[in-house]
Parts: sequence; C-alpha cells; structure tokens
Amino acid sequence: MSSKHLRKLLEEKEAQKAKEKKASSSDEEPVQPVRQNRFQFLDESDEGGQKSDENEIAAATSAPVTKSAKKRNKKKKQKAKAKLSDGEEEDEDQLLERLASEAKLLENEEGEDEPVLLNELFKPDPKQFDAAEELRKALGKVLKEGATPRDGGRSSHKAGWGRIVKAKMNWPPPRSIGLSMEVDTEADQIPDVKYFKFTHNQNYEKTERLCWIAESTMNPELVNEILAATSYHLNSLLIMANVFRMQEDWTQSNDCIERGIFFCEQSFHPVFEVFTWGHRLSYDVYENRAFFLLLHRHMLNCVQKRCFKTAFNVGKLLYRLEPQDPLCMLSLIDTLALRAKQYDWVKRMYAPLKVTKKLNLLPNYVYSIALAAFMLNETAEETDFLLQSAIIAHPGVVTEIWNVLGIHAGSEMEGNYYFRSTTFEKEPEGVRLLYKIYVNQTSELWKVPNVLAWLERVTADTVRRQPLARQMEEWRLRRHRVFLGVPAPVRRVAFLIGIDHTISSLTDPAPPENNRQRYTREEANNPHAEQSLLAAFFHSMLPDYQPVSFCICSLTFGATVMRKEL
Repeated sequence: MSSKHLRKLLEEKEAQKAKEKKASSSDEEPVQPVRQNRFQFLDESDEGGQKSDENEIAAATSAPVTKSAKKRNKKKKQKAKAKLSDGEEEDEDQLLERLASEAKLLENEEGEDEPVLLNELFKPDPKQFDAAEELRKALGKVLKEGATPRDGGRSSHKAGWGRIVKAKMNWPPPRSIGLSMEVDTEADQIPDVKYFKFTHNQNYEKTERLCWIAESTMNPELVNEILAATSYHLNSLLIMANVFRMQEDWTQSNDCIERGIFFCEQSFHPVFEVFTWGHRLSYDVYENRAFFLLLHRHMLNCVQKRCFKTAFNVGKLLYRLEPQDPLCMLSLIDTLALRAKQYDWVKRMYAPLKVTKKLNLLPNYVYSIALAAFMLNETAEETDFLLQSAIIAHPGVVTEIWNVLGIHAGSEMEGNYYFRSTTFEKEPEGVRLLYKIYVNQTSELWKVPNVLAWLERVTADTVRRQPLARQMEEWRLRRHRVFLGVPAPVRRVAFLIGIDHTISSLTDPAPPENNRQRYTREEANNPHAEQSLLAAFFHSMLPDYQPVSFCICSLTFGATVMRKEL
C-alpha cells in the first residue's frame, strides 16, 4: 500500500470521526415518545389504568435511552481503537500494521474447510463454455459463424440454447427416447450434497442392449440403425465419435459428442443445477457414465481445437460433478490450467491441497508448479530450486520429455543411472502411466526454446551435483513403496487419452468396483461366435487380441453411410 493511499485512508478516518462526533452530540437529548394505552377501557379501575399507562410509558421511553447509550458506548470503543495508549493517533506504519493483523485474524477466524476451498477453486465460469466464441476471439474477424443451417430450418429447437454446449440448427429435433434424471437415494448421504442419477426406461434399455451387441460383435450396420431410429442415443454417439476421430473427421466427431451432451442437458432433473457444488452425479451408477465420458471427450476436443479456457472449465466441471475423481482429473487439470495460462490458479490450488490430496507426491504437480513459477517470471533462484526438486523426485519425466520431443540427451545424462531408458522401464507401472499422461499433455509447453533451455540447464546442474544422488535414490525407493499397482481412475484416463490400450470397452472403460447397474451386459457363451472371419483369424494369430481395436476398424467401413444420415 503506497503512502498516498495511506494518507487517503487517514483522511477518510478523520472525516468518519467528525461525522460520528456530530451524530453522538445529536443523540444526547433523545425525544421520548408518549404511547397511549389503547386498551385502557378494559381496566376496571381508573387507578389501575393510570398505573398501566405509567408502566407502558416508562418501558417505552427507557428503550430509546438504553439503545442510545449502547450506541454511544460502541462509538467510544471504536474511537478508542483508533488511538494509542498515550492518547496520540496512529501513524501510517502503525495503522498499516494494525490493518494487516486484523485482516489476518479475520481470515483465521473464518477458517475455510476443504469443501469450501474446493468449491472456490473448481468453480467454473458459465461464460467460458463456448468453444466457438473462444475461437472467434482468438482469430478475430477471420472466423465467421455459418450463415444458413443445412437442414433448411426443420429443427424445432432454438439454435444456441444450452449451458455446456450450444445447440445447432442442423441437429434433429430432440424427443423423448427414455432418458431421464431423478434423485439418487442410494448414494452416500453427505451434508449439503444431493446426488442425482440418469435413468433408462424399457425402450432405452432395449436400445442400450443393441448398442452392446454392436460393440461386442463389431457390427457397424447396427450402430447406423440405432442412430437412425434414436438420433440421441448416448453410447452410440460416443462410438461413432471415436470412429470419425480415427478417420480424422474432426467436425463429425465433435458434432456427435456435443449432440450427446446437449441431450443430457435436455434430460436434467428440474432441480439439478450442473454448476452447483452440492449437486453431483456418482460415477458408480452405470447410467451416469455416458455423460462423464461425453464431457471428457468434449474437453479433449477443445484442447485439440486450442480452446484451452473452455477445456479448463469443462475439466473443473468434471471434478465438481464427482470429487471422488473417477476420471483422474487431478492428473490433467493442472496441465489444462497451464495451457489456458492460468498460472496463478495452479499455485493457489497446490498450496492448500499438497498435503490433503498428496499433490506433492504426484509428478505432474511438482513440474507444473515449477513451470508456472517460470511463466510468472519469478526469481531464477526460486524457479531453479522448484525444477531441481521436481527432477530429484521424478527424473523419469525428463526422460519421457526427451523421448517424446526426440531430443538427444547427451553423454552426461545418458551415463547417469536415473535418466536411462532402462531405469524408466523399471519404474512401477502406475508411475510410468503418470509420466506419460503428463508429458502427453505438456510436451508442447516444454519444447518452447527458452523453457527447453531452462530444463536442460537445471537438469545438467542436477546431474553434476553428486550430493543430490543420495536424494534421488531415496525418492526411487519411495516411489516403489508408495505407487503400488495402477488405480482404476489412472487406467481409465490413460485409455481415454490414447496411452493405455489394454481396455476393451469404449462405452464403459474400467468399470468401478462399486458398480450400480439396474441391468447388466449379458455376455455370450462364445464371445467370438458372431465375429467375422477376419476377426476369428486375428484371434487365432493373436490370443491377446482386444476386440475393441478391430471393432473400431470395422466400424469405419460404415462411417461414410453414417455421415450422410447424421
């Protein structure tokens, strides 16, 4: 706070004192109102009535006097606070110190707990969900909105409606296909939190079973028939979006995902507020998972379109919907914030949650904190220390960055045990997946020339300092002790971003242990009985062959027909 601002604050305090002094002088002689006893005629004796009137008048007149006295005492206390013990007024330094201590005391008294803190950190901006608007702002007047809809105005819904995605005029008119939402009474009861869940009626259940058959038997014609009959079936849209993405038809792929999200919004419960912290959806409920997967793919599509602010807000929304984090958003949200240039947000999130959420053990956060500090132009000593601490804890991230960027590390680094490719392969599988997830999302940030030069310099300095080798060995043992196995959320997100290919289901990757499902997927006695001759050939040659990979390839043959129907 500058001296100019302090002088202005002192002048305002003096004016307030003069005003309070004038007000207190006017309160010294309060006017005593005389109240009449409107119920005097109910008294049998005049004497009793007079006594009652006198008591009421005394009670009525004593209240203003007491209130005025309290008001003067309060003002005297406020005046006393503004003066020192010897009667002199505070100078600028003393006033600034007192104001700072009072602000700190107020902050400690409030004592925000973790739910309140998470609510503030992961509060999305409803205005930042329009990827097209973000593109228009980035490209200026070059990108213009489409002039006329392709469907000739046959759609009955209003274009542009929707809170997460905006409706398009060329979409089919939404109609009821059996998807709805209700309050989830089976979820864990949490104070001030209400869980909701999507529900399927019998018609939607039949369509869902057909979709399962189409996915397991690799039947593209069946998917076409499903979407021709029910244009907004969620899992069928999810499958076709993946097919179009493999064909590099990004427009149709994005359209399928956005259409599914729009229909989910149409099916929300009247009470459900998607941006409210206390309204949630459980990933354990099978009927909810399609909405989660559609949002996650929409977030990745926004990243691909370089709409980083939109992707960042969708990521915060995904975490708010289920703070249990079934899609491992804590492994992605920091990278989305960095790409959206929200460097301060990364630091504000890491400081209070590094202990409660164990963020100081995750490789993505120790590197993201260092990168955020570097982007904020903090001192070289501080940024170098943060990056060096990250390298000591997780040297495999540097190895993966060199591998992805195709950079030759040099003889000095190749000779160091902790930066060798063989050492990287000896890391626990969960750690390797976390390294690959982080580098997959941030390699574009680390290849910037000044950032890359900073990384190379600090890494080389870390390798040369022999005393740091003992710390790196301690962290290596700690990683093997802490990161045991691969949690389902990590496996799930690795599959969704295209790193892990061990999962065989597009519509339900790595189902949770506490699965809640009204109807189950019925597996055939012979899972390969209805497969094509080519699929049977692959299974005979490759026993570990995953059906979903061939399913995606075979579905591409029907994508051209599907594009016309969409």
